[in-house]
Amino acid sequence: MKKYQALLLTGTALTLAAGGGFVLTQAYQEPAPAVVQEIAQAPSPDREFMDYQCPPPEQLPQDVDIAPGSWYSPALEAGASFSPSNYLPAESISDDGIIYAASEAVESPEGASLLVGHVDLQPGVKSPKGGELTAWGNLHKLQACDLIYTKAEDGTLVISQVTSVIVAPQFDPELEAKAVANPSDTALAEQLREQRDIEARIFRATGKKTIDLMTCSGPSVEDVGGEFQFRYADNLIIETTPVSL
Repeated sequence: MKKYQALLLTGTALTLAAGGGFVLTQAYQEPAPAVVQEIAQAPSPDREFMDYQCPPPEQLPQDVDIAPGSWYSPALEAGASFSPSNYLPAESISDDGIIYAASEAVESPEGASLLVGHVDLQPGVKSPKGGELTAWGNLHKLQACDLIYTKAEDGTLVISQVTSVIVAPQFDPELEAKAVANPSDTALAEQLREQRDIEARIFRATGKKTIDLMTCSGPSVEDVGGEFQFRYADNLIIETTPVSL
């Protein structure tokens, strides 16, 4: 069984945490002098749901042709490529994302495949201000039972339906220590339980097969240095379940 590490999805990087420590990407350097920037807001879904029971689709589009290592949503008329990595690149300059290398392969018959991408583009890519939504940034528009086409690098095509739309707080690597230090704080205990539940859903090598797409959501929080290196408060997780063909 693979050993999974908790993750923190930021505005500019996917940062892994294990054993109470961080493996930092180059996006995390000593903060520069304070940079004044507007508070950003990443989109949130109209409603959340979990484990929706979808009826099998009556018919499937026959004209969807996507490249290996990519996903596509007919409902959004958008999609993106992904490649295996433990890190989301610091620069947000395209729709390109990753499949978290420690997760299960798209073609795997069980467990969770975790695809991750930036919610928006950094300044200078399309406009001086930046903030234009990527394909990942439109995931909040998906509804229950919408189809997602995902093609593995080996060419295996998996057609799945949206069965969960979840907004969860960013992973807090210090949450467990806080809860241990404050055993009477029921709010902390509940936050820790919820965080563990989310980790158990998206970091699985066994159990039902899902393809999970994740990006940022909610308001931006503290600036961590640089012109575009802020993180958002939440993660948006779109859990999809393969259709039996």
